[in-house]
Amino acid sequence: MILRRDANYEECARCSRWDQLQWLTVTFICRRWRTLALGSPLLWNSIYWGPVQGRPPDDWITAFIQRSAEAPLDLDLRISHLGFNIQDLLISHSFRWRNVVFRANPPHLPPLLERLTLPAPHLESFTIIRNDGGASLREGIRDLPNTGILIPKNTFCGHAPNLHVLALSSPIHMHPDSPISRSLKSLNAYWNLRECNLLAVLASAPDLESLHVVRTLADCSAEAEQRAINETAGHFLPADPVQLNRLQHFSVWSRLPRHCTHLLTHLALPALRRLGIAVTHLSQTAPLLDAVISFAQTVQRNDAPVHGIFVSNYIGVTIVGWSLAQIQAMDHSPIVHVGQPFARMACGGNRLLPSVEPLFYFCCSGEKRRDAYVPVLETACRQIPRDPNAVRVLAVVITMERTCAEWHRTFGLWPAIERLEFCEQVASWTLLEAATPNVAERPTFLFPHLKKLVFSGQIKPHGGRALEYLRTLAENRKAAGIPIEVDFSQCAYRSAYVTRVLQQSAKVTWDGEEWMPFCLDNLEQIPDVDGQGVWGNMFDLCV
Repeated sequence: MILRRDANYEECARCSRWDQLQWLTVTFICRRWRTLALGSPLLWNSIYWGPVQGRPPDDWITAFIQRSAEAPLDLDLRISHLGFNIQDLLISHSFRWRNVVFRANPPHLPPLLERLTLPAPHLESFTIIRNDGGASLREGIRDLPNTGILIPKNTFCGHAPNLHVLALSSPIHMHPDSPISRSLKSLNAYWNLRECNLLAVLASAPDLESLHVVRTLADCSAEAEQRAINETAGHFLPADPVQLNRLQHFSVWSRLPRHCTHLLTHLALPALRRLGIAVTHLSQTAPLLDAVISFAQTVQRNDAPVHGIFVSNYIGVTIVGWSLAQIQAMDHSPIVHVGQPFARMACGGNRLLPSVEPLFYFCCSGEKRRDAYVPVLETACRQIPRDPNAVRVLAVVITMERTCAEWHRTFGLWPAIERLEFCEQVASWTLLEAATPNVAERPTFLFPHLKKLVFSGQIKPHGGRALEYLRTLAENRKAAGIPIEVDFSQCAYRSAYVTRVLQQSAKVTWDGEEWMPFCLDNLEQIPDVDGQGVWGNMFDLCV
């Protein structure tokens, strides 16, 4: 308020119209402040104009460029809102560009790319976002024609030695022989293999450390995909896999499973530490699964063995693995809550938070019959963990009835499981039965070192069928000298009856905390709550 009251200049009033320019009112406080601000290039070298802010004033863009002197420029602009004279002015200063984000409608992309012919010696990151479908790498892919926009070979005159990060939206492709790819360390790209061969580009970028690829076609039928593969094969098909010795992070989102398999089988990634594969429209999983297993083994060899794993057939197949350090970073919270929405996040092209980023994930969908994924799950569970004895946490969301023998076949190779997490799916009850010691009927049982069982979902006030299996498991485990803790996680309400029944043979917690329901028998044992006396716990009363 003080700034607006004391600044009576028309130029100052214009600044207040846009959020990005309101800070400029400090240049109208006094002559000293103005002189100091105008003489500080680093105050003017960042030009950001949000995609929903409308067209920026040309004179202010010019003023920022002039007042930033020779300082490196950071730009985030919607090109569609800029006149050609302002575009030319920005491009003429490409020798100062450092971090650049351009947003543009498809008709504006080819003219823009063709004019990027000047060297950019200080450019570190360059992002082009197609504007007509959002700001992600996947916008507009469903209605996208099969033609693409190719970044010319002579972009930046082939001179951008410090360009380490390149992010391209559909339908923009990079020229396979472009010199600027040699310095890349991170590449985020949509790719349509009808027009350009991704392997050729990767072969020209040996220093890549991070690669994220989105692959799709407007027509995702098997015939269309096979035609695309045939057209691609004549362009670049190396006799040996493309070697990317520094690549550590690799993820793919694809609606073309055979293209994905083709890519994985022609890559050698000896330094890989993070892997993410999300595939839709998948009917044949075997070739792709073999490639995923190989890369998952590499990840564990380079980083750490799998400590916690999530397995689900709820939406296709989802298998996610975390290391011990990652489980600790999640504060040992149940991984089932992270794993359940994982397929939607990964198959939706959404990036994951670093706090829940796993060693690897594999998500696939397409086959309507859920039983078709059972062989995939069994194969993956047997072969993905490099050290089965290192797997200590298992989260399961299985929606199909399975026998105890089938559970043994799937998880029998993981003897060191200490924490088992599952949802209230009816199909999961037989898993508890398979983990219940019963010398007479089943001398061998799953998870002999199990210490904690996490039950996620809803449970009836009087337990229902879930309580029967939980009580049998707890009683038999206690009788065998291997008692367990039962933790009810994220349940809508707490059941006093369930707690009292299970407390006879197991430690019972709710969301990791012990809870003592109110009753006259244990009135003296109920802890005080914030000095309110035992009646302070009455709000926990459940029947």
